[in-house]
Amino acid sequence: MHIPNEFFGRKKISIEKVFKRKNTARCPVQIVVRDDAGTHYLILFAENQVQQFYIERSINYQKRFADILLGLNSEVCVNLPLFFKLLYDGYYAIYEYFPNTKNVDNNRATNFLKNYYKRN
Repeated sequence: MHIPNEFFGRKKISIEKVFKRKNTARCPVQIVVRDDAGTHYLILFAENQVQQFYIERSINYQKRFADILLGLNSEVCVNLPLFFKLLYDGYYAIYEYFPNTKNVDNNRATNFLKNYYKRN
């Protein structure tokens, strides 16, 4: 794994956090990096085809969900990947990471999903 210049270019990048991996075949490497402007990114790195499949599937579901929300004029947002591509050493997906996000104290998003699927 490397910090992909294909996305970051010449920005100075520092590693902020490396998440502990789950002991499953489909869990990718997950790290949080920060650029010199202070923006944080979550990098998912698939070392094999199983991990790549699950990252790509997740992205496809995120896109579908974003399209549904757009059609409903919802206040719920989807954090879509900024970059996803197969590079020479594996598959990468890069998201903006929000380090100061707190846990949600209500069930608004959960209720939204339940209500949506009940109607459809």
